[in-house]
Amino acid sequence: MKLFDALHPRLTVEPVARQHAPAIQRLAADARVAATTRLPHPYPEDGAVTFVAEATEAWAAGTDFAFAITVDDVCVGTCTLKQVRDGQAELGYWIGVPHWGQGYASWAARLVVTYGFEQLGLARVEAHVLEGNPASGRVLEKLGFAEFRRDAAPCGCGDEGDQAIFYALSADAWSAVL
Repeated sequence: MKLFDALHPRLTVEPVARQHAPAIQRLAADARVAATTRLPHPYPEDGAVTFVAEATEAWAAGTDFAFAITVDDVCVGTCTLKQVRDGQAELGYWIGVPHWGQGYASWAARLVVTYGFEQLGLARVEAHVLEGNPASGRVLEKLGFAEFRRDAAPCGCGDEGDQAIFYALSADAWSAVL
């Protein structure tokens, strides 16, 4: 299954799979990616293989839906609906540094959020970004997410003491954005 938008046909999102692991490994190993995500640094040597295996199991269980973001069939990052339960999920995404600033996170997040509302029947999607990562906040705001609190960054995200901005988007608000 591949999801795409006719306005950006070179970009697709598809369930993470073994073939994405080498690119995920290379891109996730960059300290600049880890600084804005929950990815550890240094990234473990088997990090991508483990991630793909766990993501595949979680997809089958219906708890997490991890997508590889591809441009011209090259993996440039990931976008995930995590902790799917009770009609809610958390959106997470990252793009490899060589691909920053090209709008890929916005397009991929739009596709994955659409999947969550239309295919999974979600009522609400939440996300958070570090205060020091305004570009990621703009991704969410473009999609109609609204800030609902500021608090300490969740464990494993950024450095100790970092603040995070928490956002939410309801299915009703999403319908209005479309």
